[in-house]
Formats: sequence, C-alpha cells, structure tokens
Amino acid sequence: MSTSSFSNSLFTISETGDLSLLGLHFDNLNPSSTNALMSITSSDNTQQANITIIDCEFNQDSSSYSSSSSSSSLSHSIISINGGQMRYGAAFNAQLQSGNQLKINNSEFIQCNGSSNGECKASEQGGGIRVNIYDANCQLTLEDGVKFEDCISNYIGGGMHIYIYEQGTSIINKVQFKDCKAYFGGGVAQGASGQTKQIFNGIQFHNCEALISGGGMEDSLHGENSILELIDVIFENCTSGSQGGGLNIIIYEGQFITQGACSVMNCSSDCRQSRNNRS
Repeated sequence: MSTSSFSNSLFTISETGDLSLLGLHFDNLNPSSTNALMSITSSDNTQQANITIIDCEFNQDSSSYSSSSSSSSLSHSIISINGGQMRYGAAFNAQLQSGNQLKINNSEFIQCNGSSNGECKASEQGGGIRVNIYDANCQLTLEDGVKFEDCISNYIGGGMHIYIYEQGTSIINKVQFKDCKAYFGGGVAQGASGQTKQIFNGIQFHNCEALISGGGMEDSLHGENSILELIDVIFENCTSGSQGGGLNIIIYEGQFITQGACSVMNCSSDCRQSRNNRS
C-alpha cells in the first residue's frame, strides 16, 4: 500500500474501535510528517480500541526522501497511543513463533503516549515493548541506536519485557534505557527456559529504577544450555528497593558470561525501601 505521499494519519481509531491489518505492506507517511501512521485515542480506560496487526511490513519508500536532504530519518512514529492503558507492551506486543524474526533499529520509545499522563506505560509487562519468543530459529534483534526513555510498567520490564522458550534467541545491540521504571527490571526484564541465547552488547542503563529488584536489568535462566552474555554493558545511577541496584540475575540452570568493559557505577539497593513499599 503506497502511503508515503500522505501527511495525515492513515488510520484513526478511538474508544472501542476495531482495526485488523493482515498481510499488508506500508510505505509509512511522508518522512516530514509529524503524525503517526496509526493514531489511537481513548478518554476512558474502560473503552479501549482493539488493534490486530499480523504479517505486515512497515518499510519507508526511499524515493520519498528529498534528494537534497542528508537525513533519511522519519519525523513520526508508526503507532501513537493517547489515553487508555495497555496491559502488555505500551508501544507494541509481539509473539514470535514458527521461525518468525523481529528486527527493530534506529527507533525511539520516548513518552509515546501509552497512558493519559503522556508516558509510555503498561499495566503489567513491558512499558515500551513486550516480546515472547517461542520456537527454534525465532529471533528478536534490537540494534543501532534504539532508545527507551521514561517507559513504565506497573509490574515487570519498565522499558522492555522478553521471554524466550526453546532455542529462541534475543540480540540487543547498542540500545539505551534511560529513566525507565518497574517493580522488577526497571530497564529490562528477561527470562529464558530451555536451550536459549541472550546477547546484550554495548547496552547502557541510566537512572533506571525497580521498586523490588533489578534496577537496570532483571534476568532468569531456567535451562541447562541457556546462555546470557553481557558485552560492554554499562549500569549507571540505577536503583532497586531490594536486590541488584544495577543487575539482578537468577540462575537455576545455564551460563552467565561477561566480556569487554562491563561496569556498574553509582548503583544501589535498599532493603528498607522495599519493606516500606510492601507495607
């Protein structure tokens, strides 16, 4: 579907509206547009739109960029959510199975209107995004300047929540988490069972907060052949109420590997704060 000549939102869904997009290709809007491709609004948390996106591709038409411009970036988001509240993944929620792969690069999740106060917020899992990876050959890749800022979850994974099942893989490369909050895993919460691989390379966590554990990151390994690898990862000024101001890892089975210049700077945890929050 050729949409790159449009400047206004292609879809506007409000209150209890219903939109299903199946197997479509979108060129996004004109790069200079500040409107989202899809705009979702709700003034009442009990009346929320239902959006289903399956097997769609969002790929900017390169011919829509001005030849005189040195910039090839978009000024708009794909989805804008204003009002209401998402239960899983305020920006989006993805389930990867049957060899599916999801790749996100050069994207920002910053105050993306996941709740009525203008923050990116989920009531349960993944303030920015939530991804479940189910099968072998399924892979999630985030890279090249992806940024999560001011993202909030009322339960787990302020910026992002990922769970990987048998033989799935997640590769998070050069991503930044800033001022993200949750009860568990202020920046990221991730878990794995079975033969899985998680790679975090060049990731920065700044000022992230968990009310319970894992100020920057919370992770759990449940498989004998599960691998968690951190390469040049920085935790700075992150806090938690109980365990792991920067990083909290629970290993039932599996391997935890660090490489390069991983560092934890000015991070702290406070058991007394945790007790107060629970009282």
